[in-house]
Amino acid sequence: MSRYLVDELVENGYKVKILTR
Repeated sequence: MSRYLVDELVENGYKVKILTR
């Protein structure tokens, strides 16, 4: 798996968590 892809997913998940907080 590409590390870039994982980083994108992590960043997106983090943003979603903050928005749904």
